[in-house]
Amino acid sequence: QEVLRMCAFLTDTKRETANREQLRRSAETLLRRVQSKGLKGGDQLPTEQMRLKICAGNHLFANKRFPEALAMYQGVLGEHPDCPVNVRFAIGLCFSRLQQYAFARQAMERVLSLDPD
Repeated sequence: QEVLRMCAFLTDTKRETANREQLRRSAETLLRRVQSKGLKGGDQLPTEQMRLKICAGNHLFANKRFPEALAMYQGVLGEHPDCPVNVRFAIGLCFSRLQQYAFARQAMERVLSLDPD
């Protein structure tokens, strides 16, 4: 029975690893797509492209590429000041990871002022 549990565990672990790898490949594809479109601050971003840019920022953040993630999120915020509050939250997290705590605090205070819950 212990062997069966170990086999089940290994199968689940293998499946999770495959799912993570597929998610990583999808995020890399999205990041290349965003970069190939030359989306930078100052561009008018349609909603789909805004979502792609947020997703690319999430991927960069997950891979500890905080300066690039911050730039991606700030680009979204610059073009869409009314963007979802989670973009501002992500900006605060990036500043925190970059040890720029004053900016992190400012971003988080803005998050709380927009969404107190």
